[in-house]
Amino acid sequence: MGGDLISRDSSAFVEDGDVEDGDHPARDVTSLGTEQSVLALRTQEHSLTEWFGQSRAVNPDGTAAVLYRGKHGALVEGGYPQSRLNSFSFTDDSDAASTYAMSPNNSRLDRTAEAPRVTPVHLRIENPIIENRNDPFVDLSHLADKLGCIEAKRIALKFDRDIQYTGNWDNNYASEYDSVAQLLKEKPDELKNLYFNAHKFLDDPVEIERLKKAGYDGAIHIGNGETATSLEYRVFDLRQVRSALSSRSKLRRGTTLQSVNLSLRTM
Repeated sequence: MGGDLISRDSSAFVEDGDVEDGDHPARDVTSLGTEQSVLALRTQEHSLTEWFGQSRAVNPDGTAAVLYRGKHGALVEGGYPQSRLNSFSFTDDSDAASTYAMSPNNSRLDRTAEAPRVTPVHLRIENPIIENRNDPFVDLSHLADKLGCIEAKRIALKFDRDIQYTGNWDNNYASEYDSVAQLLKEKPDELKNLYFNAHKFLDDPVEIERLKKAGYDGAIHIGNGETATSLEYRVFDLRQVRSALSSRSKLRRGTTLQSVNLSLRTM
């Protein structure tokens, strides 16, 4: 990884998160549900409020937030969205979502953005592993509280390089320690002072499966790259996604599906 080390003191975070993954199948794709399960949610008679439950994907006034996903890929009749990860990312910034729709994250797999589009949705995230609306990082102390110290230490050792790619490590540990393993062997209590980029943790399919088994269904945190000043929302199953249009919700800034798609076509 190039560029400056990331730090909580930085005014901008330069690493890109995965707000769009492309909707066409790829190797090792994990299914997050079926289109039928999503459509079933849209056609059930219960209200948005009943479906939404105690979701944490809300506006400051507690109402269901309208969130956006920028995506691309050929529209296949009868197909359903898939991800190269086993989770889906959304943002509260429609402009950032448009950028991701037009600019594929992985240019080696997607040279051009075919059929770019932005989808407005509501999300049901009732038990997020991370809910940090002021920070793009995940603290190991937080993971220890949620998952236990043994699990937090396992995660720290696995994400050694990402922990070292922070201003915290550079300022406090780099001169004395060559690795997280060495630090924790000599000073195990330092685990609580380490952190790394949340999206690195949430982009790992193995970690997502472990979180699902532990009862967690998503995450909320400040983003990176195009979403560095916006919130990112992560869900672990398509059944947690509901169209903001099907509920006849009023979209922010008077946005409609037609205007969202038109804005992309005319860029």
